Amino acid sequence: MNLDLALRTEIPTKPTNESSIEEKTRYERWEHSNRTCLMIMRHTIDKSIRESIHQIDNAKNFLEAVGKKFTKFDKVEKGTLMKLLTTTTYDGISRVCEHIMMLIHFFNKLREMKVKLADSFLVWQVLESLPSQFDALKTIYNA
Repeated sequence: MNLDLALRTEIPTKPTNESSIEEKTRYERWEHSNRTCLMIMRHTIDKSIRESIHQIDNAKNFLEAVGKKFTKFDKVEKGTLMKLLTTTTYDGISRVCEHIMMLIHFFNKLREMKVKLADSFLVWQVLESLPSQFDALKTIYNA
């Protein structure tokens, strides 16, 4: 079974009554692959992206449309992660380690998205996000 046949090949011509069995079989395989690919892609992509794409019946074209939309969502996600990294402060309820790990997660996600941030920025941001009861730690680090 060639599940990705519709993504690797162009749409074959629709068979007619005069078409050979081979042409009919090739079209049926491509059509099955196309339906399966579309079903899988629509089921697995994020709902916000899926709902922003109009009805497309070709798997290749659908994938291209998702690629265009994802670029826009990627920029929004970068902005959201940057805002979370710079505005998240320690809530005093959870453990400090969990708070730091959350900031590191935001930082690493931004790096994966090719945002250039220095490690020193992360350290500075972690220290800035801590309340005044951690001033001794901040002083020791800065010294």
